[in-house]
Amino acid sequence: MFTPLLFLATLAAPALAATSGDCRPLRRGVAPTPTPNTPEAFASFNYYDVVANSTVAEHPGNYENFLVAGNAALHDDDAYVAYKELKGYDVGACARECDLTGGCASFNIYFQRHPSLAPGPACPNPEANIVVRCALFNAPMSAAQATNHGQQRGPADAEGDRFEVLMRGSNAYNRLISPNKRVTVTATTTVSATKTVTNVVTKMVRVE
Repeated sequence: MFTPLLFLATLAAPALAATSGDCRPLRRGVAPTPTPNTPEAFASFNYYDVVANSTVAEHPGNYENFLVAGNAALHDDDAYVAYKELKGYDVGACARECDLTGGCASFNIYFQRHPSLAPGPACPNPEANIVVRCALFNAPMSAAQATNHGQQRGPADAEGDRFEVLMRGSNAYNRLISPNKRVTVTATTTVSATKTVTNVVTKMVRVE
């Protein structure tokens, strides 16, 4: 059984596309799968909520948390920038990706139920792996925008079931905007060997 303390995270290489339908192996899971490995079991597996809740107190100081252990990912076509796949559920790693991405104002980290094979006629509804995604946005987001509950992929199997992509443990954060502060600056200018001028200026500066 996985434990959060051993669930380390770094950036993963981009995953292969899951829409080609050629049954190619996709990224291996980085989080535990429920037993049985079904959509229903994924939706009720408590592990994902435990991990998501345990990270709230450790979130980066320059971000504010506004979504905890959600069952949907943030969705905004206009604000969406990109996503990264992580090797574990690491809020700090996701925040660093936001810091390194110009214009990033918000990020969303979550567990995703992901097909182990690219679903196709020869492999409908394959076994699921669990990946961790870090989605980046260029505008502040809100919990009301957690509307991506997943989708179905590929053809149906003999029982009529298609592969279901689902999300759990969805945590989201907005970058804190540093407030402006009024400060007084005293500047002394030497005009000549016998004369100096002192100017007192009040201006607004950003507090880091």
